[in-house]
Amino acid sequence: MQFFKTFILLAFISIFTYCDVEPVDTVLSNEITNPNNPNNPNNPNNPSAADYFPRAINNTWNFKYNTTENVQIKLLSTETINGISFYKFNRFFSDDLFDFGDTSSYMARVGDSYIYRSVSQSNQPGLPPTTVAMQYSLLKSNLNIGQTWNDNQNITVNVMGLTVTYQIQIQGKILEKGTSVTIGNTTYNDVIKTEIKMNMQGVEIISNYWFAKNVGIIKAVEAEDLQTQVDSFELTSFQLN
Repeated sequence: MQFFKTFILLAFISIFTYCDVEPVDTVLSNEITNPNNPNNPNNPNNPSAADYFPRAINNTWNFKYNTTENVQIKLLSTETINGISFYKFNRFFSDDLFDFGDTSSYMARVGDSYIYRSVSQSNQPGLPPTTVAMQYSLLKSNLNIGQTWNDNQNITVNVMGLTVTYQIQIQGKILEKGTSVTIGNTTYNDVIKTEIKMNMQGVEIISNYWFAKNVGIIKAVEAEDLQTQVDSFELTSFQLN
């Protein structure tokens, strides 16, 4: 996602502009006070049988990027991270469209939460390598239209011997649910549209995702306020195993 490229650049810039670094209170992803958190003991954790992102090795989705370029997203393998079984992508939408660094992307389902994980490492000339790992929900399918969730978290960056901690504010929202969406000549039913807002140091990125039941993501639009570029992906075909 573009946010990671922007984040790492801001991290390097702020290293040289901060006089003092104040500690940031730890904000846990999916706090236990969130009733929609499947790790919350007060949550019955009775997930829906519907699957809005089918996960199996070699599942493949083909997209048209900005109406011209073809992009393929594929599940390659499984990996257990902090007790959660993730499926690793070959890429995830904008991950490989910018020459900034290497990104590993993953998806998992815990209850009705569809959790995205990204680990990005910069390789910019003249700058030391740094790694940024983030994990948050792209969809909570049990929520109704207008309901939101927060996945705020802290990220620590170590650059040239200096350590800075940043708070990333992440809010998801259900914009549409149970709709039909036509892309090309194909109509997908039971679609949920989400909005993911990410903010760090006043830089905000808003992404939208359309999840179709038993299909996966059929459309994604990623944009940021640092530039006018908008990355749009529309599903052209898919194969599930």
